[in-house]
Amino acid sequence: MLGDPGRWKRYGVLSVMVQESPRRAHEAIALRIRDFRGSH
Repeated sequence: MLGDPGRWKRYGVLSVMVQESPRRAHEAIALRIRDFRGSH
């Protein structure tokens, strides 16, 4: 996972990039972005 702390500080939204593990070597797996809103 990879988060975006700058967006969290500025907008109160934490965007996290997530990628599942491949089932076999070199398999292409989609990236997904999940947004979580804080209570700023």
